[in-house]
Amino acid sequence: MTHTPPNDQTIVDEYFKLRTNRRRSRLAWLFGMIATYGLTPDALEGFSWGPEASIYIQGKRRPVSPVHPQWAIIFRLKEEQPRNWQDCLQSLSEQLYCAMAYQKVGVNITDLLLSHQMRKRLYRSVKRPRKVLQPLAGVSSDRFFDGARMIRMNLDFIGYEAASNETLSPTDVINLAELIKRSYRAICHDITRGGNSKCVGIGSEFYDNNSDVTTIGKTDVTSALDYSVGIAFSCINNISWNGNHQSEFYQIKDKSIQVDGGYSNFDIGGCANVKSAVNTCAGIVTSIMKDGYDNAGISETQPSNTDGQASNAYSSTKIGGNTFSPGVGVISQGPYIRNCTNFIGKSIGMKVDGFDAEPGDGIDNGITGSMSVDSYTQYNQNGIGVSLSNGAYAQLVSIFTICNDIGHWTTGGGQCDITNSNCSFGNKALVSDGVGDQTTRSIYRYTGEIVNDVSADGDNPDTIVVSGIGTIRPYDGQAIYIDILYYEVSSVTITNGGSGYDSANPPTIVLGDPTGPNGITAELSANVDTSGKVASIDVTNTGSQYLTAPSSTITQNGGSNLAFTVNLDPIYYGIESATLPSAGVSTVVLLQNLNNDVSSSDTVYFTRASLQLATTISLEWVGSGTDINSARPGLGGVAILDNEFVRQNGGRIIFTGTNQAGDFKIGSDLTINQLTGTISGRSFNQSLLNTVTPLIIALG
Repeated sequence: MTHTPPNDQTIVDEYFKLRTNRRRSRLAWLFGMIATYGLTPDALEGFSWGPEASIYIQGKRRPVSPVHPQWAIIFRLKEEQPRNWQDCLQSLSEQLYCAMAYQKVGVNITDLLLSHQMRKRLYRSVKRPRKVLQPLAGVSSDRFFDGARMIRMNLDFIGYEAASNETLSPTDVINLAELIKRSYRAICHDITRGGNSKCVGIGSEFYDNNSDVTTIGKTDVTSALDYSVGIAFSCINNISWNGNHQSEFYQIKDKSIQVDGGYSNFDIGGCANVKSAVNTCAGIVTSIMKDGYDNAGISETQPSNTDGQASNAYSSTKIGGNTFSPGVGVISQGPYIRNCTNFIGKSIGMKVDGFDAEPGDGIDNGITGSMSVDSYTQYNQNGIGVSLSNGAYAQLVSIFTICNDIGHWTTGGGQCDITNSNCSFGNKALVSDGVGDQTTRSIYRYTGEIVNDVSADGDNPDTIVVSGIGTIRPYDGQAIYIDILYYEVSSVTITNGGSGYDSANPPTIVLGDPTGPNGITAELSANVDTSGKVASIDVTNTGSQYLTAPSSTITQNGGSNLAFTVNLDPIYYGIESATLPSAGVSTVVLLQNLNNDVSSSDTVYFTRASLQLATTISLEWVGSGTDINSARPGLGGVAILDNEFVRQNGGRIIFTGTNQAGDFKIGSDLTINQLTGTISGRSFNQSLLNTVTPLIIALG
């Protein structure tokens, strides 16, 4: 029979159970020492502390280093060490053995040592990089990015928790917390951009001329920063910090971060290289603060590049499947662009990447990459007018795009306001794709938990109470889902229109049922042209709660060979309003009713929607192509109405606009035809149905 030793999370949980038990709290220190250093109580007799959380053991020439250095910090082994530990070690050992024998402690010493040995062998078999300060590889699947993002979301928690651990006046606690927060902004910059320049800069400032450091004292600042590293480690790995030195700020977690090195996203053993980089950077700050740059023995290194990519990354970046010209390169300050014209073919008139624009070591105000534009004409054939990605934001006024592949493109949580603008000719006007999820570099995502059960058929099916979100107030512009991301049918792509069909008796299509608990089956309607082919398939009911594309059954009705694929879009809830969090808890009113019942402790995933808010936008012959010589109507150009506003993968577009026919549109589902004076669209039809149906029922 194979014996499975306890995993890291089990060991950590057992430690904190002991620590919070009044009768056995003294045993927690010895338990933590055994788990951290893999030594029996007898072997610990007479030990002394060495450098970087190592310990010296009698009879051993070299110090014993922990496999998980962070455990020494998280378990507070130095701080919690009994004053007379040498005299009471034998007594503590006997008490711990007795508690384990009677199963008052869930992990015995044999299993602790076995787990340590197996972990040590595993680490030896893995070749680890010697250089820990690596720049971001390019997407959020890189754990340096996720680690930095988790720290930035928890800056207040880390700062005030660490500062409150020191014995200081309330004013000094506030000032110390700000020093710690500034240090971690520098750390986040350096571990995602490469180099150590920001940490060197902060350390030098603290050494030379920071009045708060002088007032508080370098010893206390150093102590707080050293202590804060353990808190940061907990935040990086979604481990609840149990210091409880303050009650104003709460830890924020994110269950969407990826698994690292075989560890889950709730395992203190994960992200060893990220934590090593954080620890190194924090040590740079404290070393320079104490001794000065000239005496600290640290060489300053600059970022090798912007985000781990080549300096000419723009030339190889693909947007919407196309490659575009690099243009003029990076503009580092948010400009006010006015009275400009772009004639460069296949270029991006304005490209804002939220990660490149993100301050790194500055205060984030939620509008990363913000800029204002007025009177910008773009005749960049087959190019893109404006591209906003990874949480970027822009205010756009009087943007005129002509013959663009895409007029305005938002992805990865990019957002913009568009006013008094137009899109003429080209392939597509407004395109909003996806959200700022784990596949992007958007920093605006996190998770919370449902507090109370909510019934989809109850009195308030649009209201949830969410905990664990710190001080972040949920807002309109976010996209959220609960526990499982479901999908609906968005469109159908015909791969073979078949033959022999009759428009009066088109083929009948029945889709398979969804897998969700309250799923609705989608419905399709085929349209047959004069040649007997199926020209299009309308989605008359999008359905809900699909996890994969549904199967289909086709009744041919005299025709044959119809083939198609079903396209899905994720179902995100929008937010109508939310209360300011109190103790990390907010009441959130959704724009839609819940699709199914939710239970307490269900995970709520918050991210930033890719969003375009467009008012009074003019659309002329969109879809007619990027070559002006063929796009003009007199030369054969034909508009494609579906290309005016394209929303996919959860992207949102809220708009009012008018096309070349004078049709006024309020969103994609409500159109006022100027020629006929009629109103059409799914929203209008649904509203009319809701109004008329009760009357019909009343009349019998």
